[in-house]
Amino acid sequence: RLRRILFATTAVLAAGGACAAVALRAGEPSVRAGFGDLPAGAIPVLRLLALGLVPIFASVPAGYLFTAIGQQRDGMVFSFVQAVVTVALLLVFTPRAGAMGTAGALVAAQAVMAVLAVVWLDVRHLARLAR
Repeated sequence: RLRRILFATTAVLAAGGACAAVALRAGEPSVRAGFGDLPAGAIPVLRLLALGLVPIFASVPAGYLFTAIGQQRDGMVFSFVQAVVTVALLLVFTPRAGAMGTAGALVAAQAVMAVLAVVWLDVRHLARLAR
């Protein structure tokens, strides 16, 4: 069971990396095709958000992993912590850096939660399942 969970998590993370690569390569032309010319400041924001797909694909499946191992309560707490971290980072970075700050805050929140998910799941649950 643990191997299947870890395999699925690895596959989702690999898909996130692939999506980020595609978004970095094709995102700008696709957005330009759909919406026309973009303000100069939009391109770095789009690139940052595209890179953010990697931590998003790492942290979002954690909620499903909590359910898969029967720890829905921890999953709910994890989701609450994720919301608090995201709002806190948005409140700090958006006023200071505008759209780039918002994008950075969203990516940073997902990166923090990806690390927290690994630690939380491993320390509290996956290590126990491996025994």
